[in-house]
Amino acid sequence: MKKAVIFFVCFLITAPLAVSAGIEPVLKYANAGTLSGWTEESYYSSPAAEDIDGDGKIEIVFSNYSITVLEAETGKQKWKVNSGKDRNTPFAEFGASNGHTWSDVEIADVDGDGKKEIITGHGRGVISVLSADGYFLPGWPQIPADVSVRSLEAADLDGDGKTEIIAGLGIESITSIYVYNYDGKIRDGWPQTPDTEKQLLYGVFMDGITTADLNGDGILEIIAPSDMSYLCVFEPDGSPYPANPTVFGGRNWGEVAFYENYAAEIRGENRGFGFAVTGNEKRESLYKAEFGHAGVAVSDIDFDGKPEIITSVLMCNRKYITYPPSEYMSVAILNGDRTRYRNDKLGYNWETIPTDLGRPLYQSGTNIASGVFSLPCAEDIDGDGVPEILFNSYNGKVHCFSLDKKEPYAWPYNLTKRTSPQFEYASPVVCSDLDFDGKKEIVFCSYFDTEQGYGITRGSLYILNYEGRLLYKTPLPDSTEKGRKSNGSMAKPVICDIDSDGSYEIIVNTLSGAICVYDLV
Repeated sequence: MKKAVIFFVCFLITAPLAVSAGIEPVLKYANAGTLSGWTEESYYSSPAAEDIDGDGKIEIVFSNYSITVLEAETGKQKWKVNSGKDRNTPFAEFGASNGHTWSDVEIADVDGDGKKEIITGHGRGVISVLSADGYFLPGWPQIPADVSVRSLEAADLDGDGKTEIIAGLGIESITSIYVYNYDGKIRDGWPQTPDTEKQLLYGVFMDGITTADLNGDGILEIIAPSDMSYLCVFEPDGSPYPANPTVFGGRNWGEVAFYENYAAEIRGENRGFGFAVTGNEKRESLYKAEFGHAGVAVSDIDFDGKPEIITSVLMCNRKYITYPPSEYMSVAILNGDRTRYRNDKLGYNWETIPTDLGRPLYQSGTNIASGVFSLPCAEDIDGDGVPEILFNSYNGKVHCFSLDKKEPYAWPYNLTKRTSPQFEYASPVVCSDLDFDGKKEIVFCSYFDTEQGYGITRGSLYILNYEGRLLYKTPLPDSTEKGRKSNGSMAKPVICDIDSDGSYEIIVNTLSGAICVYDLV
């Protein structure tokens, strides 16, 4: 499934090699893939680290406004193309790219020929599939609409050995998810049309789309958070995926609005939108989530052979007509039939989510920096055989919940105080046993709010232990632009043994300094 693929591939390469290792990060190289004296800004896009061309050496592929391939061991650039172009078009530093990259870089064998391709999405609606040496595959690129591609997923939906490309568009329309076959042809049943009534979808604005086999039939479903209160799920042919008929009365996933109060969610008053607010409502009918900042992870958290869906939620208050404000970010666990997760035998009950975790440090409808992409993960970080749920929040914290819904040890980790002159936010986290002691470290980067003195502050690389205690914090390298000291990273870092030395490196796609890599010593 999507968000763990890049890290997991690297983990398989290196885990057998090391017997012991340090975890202190030391800069190996910085500013790899920059331009002449400046670099294009990067946002939420996590890089890929794989041997894409079969030469036995790992490459780093990252995308900001251009797509760049580096030799991972040295940081030397192998090639670069403007977004929406391939190597048949000479690279130009100014004016030739087709917009930014919001979603992670995907690597997959798209056409089933045994060779890996690079899949990226960009502004202006460009979906690009390049060969390992930088040339378009037949049928690509595709441009479904002249808007930003915010989410991208590559998956073999039907098990035929070919990869489908799923794109979510940042557009205020129900027609916001497109699914393409490997050859660039739109798949039957896609996109949705405005007369579709069975999924309440209205734009995809973060890289939250993923896939999973929810019912064990060997076919992947598409799970799509959108800028609404409805977490939508589709079959590969675009048909809506049903929710539990006994609980939800024949509604589909995309017709069940997420409320803080589960009973209000089940009632689904006015198709889940709720009745008009008059001023006398209780919290149970007012607190309703939206998924515009949400990420999704899928994991069998209790090892019963059935996957659970873990999603971050942004809890809003219906008494406010416009955005902002919102009340808090949290995390929910759902079953494959859209009911909330509960396991009485093990003593876990997520029918009530963790509440009141802290309002945003700052919130603006136009400020990208405070628009935290909250991506959860389920990882057994303390080695007890039971996963914890971790996620980054717009309250300036990284949260970690046990399945009993308590934050153990020293969690949550607080990056910044509300009285601070500048607000610091965490990227999504990666969990890995960096020193091979049976417990996992938590790795993430940070960035600062751009409306509080943009250009003067650097974010950092953080390593915490499983208890949520800080082991290492090191400032990210400076920007490459003269006179500008700000930098940071909104993208999830990648952990991989890029030089085959038996220990991991940490790869970071920075906001204004391209790629930097840290050795662990």
